[in-house]
Amino acid sequence: MGGGLISFLIFAYRFCAGEALSGRHHTDATFFRRPTKIKHPRGRLVPHWWHWRPGWHRGLMRAAALGALAALIFGFAHAPAVTLAALATIPAAAVGWAALWAYRKARRWWPSTSK
Repeated sequence: MGGGLISFLIFAYRFCAGEALSGRHHTDATFFRRPTKIKHPRGRLVPHWWHWRPGWHRGLMRAAALGALAALIFGFAHAPAVTLAALATIPAAAVGWAALWAYRKARRWWPSTSK
């Protein structure tokens, strides 16, 4: 039973501190500093973009994801209609953003007719 508790505490520390959950160091990032080099012995394996963030940033993103999940569960428990209405705005905003992106891309691509 003690081994399970120790494993959970190690996992909780790594999760909150923004460290790699596997325990391996992929870059030389610390809690406050951005990484500058890869920790692989040959330096050839490029880590995932997640490991190119400082630890505080990774920890904050993990905490924000947990907070969003808790807010979603709380919202469905207390006001499901309002929560569903709020969730329905996410695809609408994504479609609007994609339309704006496509418009800007087409505007840059289309040759100018004025000289």
